Amino acid sequence: QFVAREQAKNVRENLETIAVLQAARVGDLVGFYLAQADALSSQASRAQDLDAFNRTGDPLARQRMDASLAATGQIFPDMRSVSVLDVSGRVVASSDPSLVGTVLIRSFGPFDFLPVENGAPRLRIDRDIRTAGIAIGALEIVMRDDLLAAIANDLSSVGPTGGFELMARASNGTVFSLLPPPFAQDAAPGGPGRSGSSLEAQAMDQRDGFYLRSTDDRGASVVAASRDIPELGWVLV
Repeated sequence: QFVAREQAKNVRENLETIAVLQAARVGDLVGFYLAQADALSSQASRAQDLDAFNRTGDPLARQRMDASLAATGQIFPDMRSVSVLDVSGRVVASSDPSLVGTVLIRSFGPFDFLPVENGAPRLRIDRDIRTAGIAIGALEIVMRDDLLAAIANDLSSVGPTGGFELMARASNGTVFSLLPPPFAQDAAPGGPGRSGSSLEAQAMDQRDGFYLRSTDDRGASVVAASRDIPELGWVLV
């Protein structure tokens, strides 16, 4: 019994340590791009060009914005697109020319998620562009689908039968997976992007926890640990 208790203690300590480290990786990675969005949206030259385009439709102002956004996309390849929107949500310039002229629904917070068919929701970061304290539009960054793939695919710490899941709660209370576990294709009804297992429910309620006997999306009994990422409102399991 002593040996069994020590083994259980070691398993718990190892899983909790892994969860802490992986949660920190996620927080650092996403935090970096949130900071980049702050910096990009506050550039005076971008605000001046957007203001000029809003007032007069100045094509040179739009060309400067397009060139600047294209350069930003090359510097930060994790960005799927970076765009400038007017106050109506219409894209007036973008690193992805196909988005220009489309109308996007603005985010109601510092970031939200775009649904992706048969995949995890896509992270979207939204910041006001202001001049004289007045919002004249927005900068929007949409991150690549595989932004968090390196964390999901790094199973060196948990072995081939383990995995990581990153979860959030929508404004309507629904729990969904931002980063489905590697076995999500074998999940019960709901599939990637949806959550509903007992493990997920426990983790979202407890935030920081250890689960000796819980059930994952496959209906399998698992041992797991979770850690809160408070700056993002997410939970890593």
